[in-house]
Amino acid sequence: MQGEEVLNKSIIPVNLKFNLLLLVSGRFISGIGATVITFALSLYVLDITGSAGTFSLVMSLSVLPMVFINIFTGVFVDRYDKKKIIVGSDIICGVIVLIYSELLDFYPESIVLIILYVLTVSTIQAFFNLAINSAIPEIVNKDNISTANAAIQGITAVVNIIGPILGAVLYTTVGIKVIFMFNGIVLVAAGLLEMFLKFKKPNTSSEDNLCQKGYLEDLKTTFSYLYSQKIIIFFLVFAAIVSLMYFPMVSMVLTYVSYNIMKVTEIQMSFIQASAAIGTIAGAALISFIKSLSSHMIKKFFTLFKVQAVLFILWLLPLGAQVLTGNKWSITIIFSIILVTLSSVNTLQNVSMISYFQFQIPKELLGRVFGVFMTSAYIFSPIGIWLYGFLLNFIKWYYLTTVSGITLLLVGIFAVRSKYYYDFINDLKIKQGV
Repeated sequence: MQGEEVLNKSIIPVNLKFNLLLLVSGRFISGIGATVITFALSLYVLDITGSAGTFSLVMSLSVLPMVFINIFTGVFVDRYDKKKIIVGSDIICGVIVLIYSELLDFYPESIVLIILYVLTVSTIQAFFNLAINSAIPEIVNKDNISTANAAIQGITAVVNIIGPILGAVLYTTVGIKVIFMFNGIVLVAAGLLEMFLKFKKPNTSSEDNLCQKGYLEDLKTTFSYLYSQKIIIFFLVFAAIVSLMYFPMVSMVLTYVSYNIMKVTEIQMSFIQASAAIGTIAGAALISFIKSLSSHMIKKFFTLFKVQAVLFILWLLPLGAQVLTGNKWSITIIFSIILVTLSSVNTLQNVSMISYFQFQIPKELLGRVFGVFMTSAYIFSPIGIWLYGFLLNFIKWYYLTTVSGITLLLVGIFAVRSKYYYDFINDLKIKQGV
């Protein structure tokens, strides 16, 4: 028996490292395609409409499925084989993208068709994202959860550097149809690669008990658990507030302002988006090489958040460059420096929080709790995107970004004084022997 245990200990880490390598490779392949199409589709919608309102509508609909189905998706992910969900999501998405590439020949400027595509793909990706987040503890041991999350963040950042640049080149040379075909092929390829993933053997008794329960009972169990974990509720409320401003600013306002108002080129726009990925790599690398950093950063969560709020206010600097020089590369460089810093700080904050939850939440509840968390994180995003899209037609963009930065700064100042957060920090210090 002891020999068996020693053998298992020596074999399992190797298998888990190989699984992580497969997962990261799959993310790299499909991530390249997804980033290329996301960047190109943003430019395509702006080119055929020129409207901030229409652009914000399409962007918000990409988030909408995550708001309404994440809670129920979490129950599904916890009940069924995560590997099949991961593989199936990529392959199905690939097929849908290939079908849409053919429909573009008949309806090249149909906003309705674009909306249907965005809604369908976003719904499938909601399943995929929850399966990935809840599967990490089944791929690596507890000591390497932060490293695994950092690795996935890092590889995502790499494709976010390559993707926009490749997307800009392809969009200006071969067009949107070829980009869709490319994305469809790489998604199917990623799904086939992920078929070789092998997860840790699940706890059979826990799975059996889970499958015997109904969906409503599962949800009741989830909310009972959340009610007993006040700090998780605190972060859920915080995530909901932030989603109203943070996500719309980065995903919609930045693209609209730099491309439509400041008139940077497609290549310059791709550099701006790639700079955010460079910052993510920097943050992920720090956490990967300094394993104790994640547990330290969770205690500095709102300090990091306030830094990001100040960086949003500094979006005024590219405006100064536009007024003083009118040089598009000056605008590009300043935006890029801000985004490198913003993304690195954001990565330190997010990886530390996700890793903490993955370590603390029981595995049989991970999918459901992450479903609730992601719903809270996205619930106000469509409202924020619609609101910013509407206001951009009537208010100068720099008023919106400055007020948003100041508001987020005030949220961070008040949140750090919360009793729940104060108790949470004290508990962490006790556990860590500080």
